[in-house]
Amino acid sequence: MVPTGKQVPRILSPEDLRAILEKCRETDLYLCRYIVFCLWTGAWHSEAKGLLRQNIDWSQGMYRLTGKGNRERIVLLIPQFIEALSPVKRYIGPVFALEHADT
Repeated sequence: MVPTGKQVPRILSPEDLRAILEKCRETDLYLCRYIVFCLWTGAWHSEAKGLLRQNIDWSQGMYRLTGKGNRERIVLLIPQFIEALSPVKRYIGPVFALEHADT
């Protein structure tokens, strides 16, 4: 039940998501990867920005992150994401290192 006076957040339709991703692919591949990562994992913006390569458990296909309230949670990574990062997995640092005006 939604509390009185509160508005229910709008959920994007599959068509909306396709349109957003198509536009991203055309204009900004970095932002597209970032959005797709958040969609695949359910990660919040701050969680995705804080993803470090050295904190990924490559053999288990997951990483631990500390979210709101200093709570830890495990995020499972799909094989396509792990494969996409495999050439750079020996490096350390943020996965999404570049600042983008829209993130």
